[in-house]
Amino acid sequence: MSEAVRDEVNIVIFRYGESGKMADTTVPVLVEDGYRQAWRTVIRQHGMTAESVTGIASDWAPTEADESFLRKNFPNLREVSAAFTRPEPDGWDQALAAAEQARQEAERQLEQEERQRANRTDREAGSDEPLMIPMLRTTAEPPPLVASRALIPGQLYVVVAGVAPTPQGSLGMHWVLEKHVQDAGFTFEDVLSEANANLGEGLRTVLRGETARDRVVHFQGIDSRHMPAAALALPGFTDRVAGLIGGDRFVAAFPCEDHLYFARADTDAAGTLADLVREPHDCGSDLIPTVVVLEPAGMRVLVQFPR
Repeated sequence: MSEAVRDEVNIVIFRYGESGKMADTTVPVLVEDGYRQAWRTVIRQHGMTAESVTGIASDWAPTEADESFLRKNFPNLREVSAAFTRPEPDGWDQALAAAEQARQEAERQLEQEERQRANRTDREAGSDEPLMIPMLRTTAEPPPLVASRALIPGQLYVVVAGVAPTPQGSLGMHWVLEKHVQDAGFTFEDVLSEANANLGEGLRTVLRGETARDRVVHFQGIDSRHMPAAALALPGFTDRVAGLIGGDRFVAAFPCEDHLYFARADTDAAGTLADLVREPHDCGSDLIPTVVVLEPAGMRVLVQFPR
């Protein structure tokens, strides 16, 4: 076993209280009771109770001793997640190498997104001009008067709106209508292409889960104008997701315009997406919370949760 393995630490984060406060510490990765050691440290520093802990996240998955400790001591624990699976004793060197590669890939994508956000901020600073953004509509018929494209006929459509802040601090939306397209002499695909580019540059990526196979990718907007639900229809977007979690079949879910979740279709993580969108979300949306399957052959609705 290499010195790098002996020096590796496991970051353990406890989420507690109604407001979701966080407390974290590090423990040696090779110890069998790392979660117990971590708990002793944070309870001395923060003084929370075990009953107040609702979630625990770590770099490396818990040991059997850790899992037993959690079951016995945290009655209100709802989520335990880890970035990487704990290997067999003789597999640590390979596991560390794979973990480092995954970290570098995630950092590379996040740095790319940060550069895109900075460039967009520079271009849009002080501008109240509407930003063209694609948005979804979960309707049985194409939205009347509004220019649209069917993603799943009879169930899911994409439209485009010019979104800009109002003096009152809210968002104003001006829909691209069929009449606008006809009178201007350009196609809806031209408008949609611009809107797709705007949205693609305005996304933030949050990774949750133990390994690439079990990871959930959560897309959010960098601000209120960039609403990520329609990103599932961006050209090449599944390639972007595959770079984070691998695979070529995905389950995607959105509770409203403000959140988009992805997981590989061949993993248990896919089953958690329905729970994520079924829960109430305070985003005042007309969208029906929806879970879809994206495959090389196309897209289909898996389940919807009418409000």
